[in-house]
Amino acid sequence: MFGLFKKTPILATNRDFKVNIVGESFYQDSLQIIWKRTNKDDRPKAKLVPDPKNPHDANAVKIEVMGMHIGFLSKEDAIRYHAEFGPKSSQCNIRIYGGFNDDSSTNISAKLNCKRPFQLA
Repeated sequence: MFGLFKKTPILATNRDFKVNIVGESFYQDSLQIIWKRTNKDDRPKAKLVPDPKNPHDANAVKIEVMGMHIGFLSKEDAIRYHAEFGPKSSQCNIRIYGGFNDDSSTNISAKLNCKRPFQLA
């Protein structure tokens, strides 16, 4: 029974958080929750999940943190990801940064820490 649950593979990292996430402006509510639940020393994990049913891009790879959708890999990175992993999910470190604007709106962003080309650790 325990063999039914497999760990999500971890992507190889580098020293920098350079992989951009797109569409974050549509997920500010989720990013705000994650930002409030973590502190600057936390290293939350992002799950990269292929989304073949996405109506805008069959190669889309969505990014989830703490079970919440926060954006996507860029189209170019999604193509590279699919070339290496196909329909498999993976995970890597993520850095959440930003905060509140003067008008109380949020401007929270995130970057992934994984090597390009995408590869397992």
